[in-house]
Amino acid sequence: MIEGPCVMRLFALSLGNVDYITPPPGAAKYDAIAHTARQWTQGHEPKLGPYLRSYDPEADDGRGTWKWTGNKKLARVFANEMEAMECWRAVPKCHPVRETDGKPNRPLTQFNVTFEAA
Repeated sequence: MIEGPCVMRLFALSLGNVDYITPPPGAAKYDAIAHTARQWTQGHEPKLGPYLRSYDPEADDGRGTWKWTGNKKLARVFANEMEAMECWRAVPKCHPVRETDGKPNRPLTQFNVTFEAA
């Protein structure tokens, strides 16, 4: 667990067909199973992507909008890892349930993320 301020960053493993993919600018379609890189990679090097700059889960009728940046200095800073995790799992009030399966609508969880000290 990171002590103090942190930032959120995309990551993926380089294992066969699994690789880092630039996030689409559009809305969420699927939830992804995600863990922090240090817990999930088990010795494999993750491919680290851009940092979360901004996120609004309420935008686009609850499908969410986000912006990413390659510059860590421009990344959104969270007070701690718990606050960052709450942002990643945020459910929009305007559209709290996915129509496809009735599960909580968490647009940002379609991305695998990790957290780093700010």
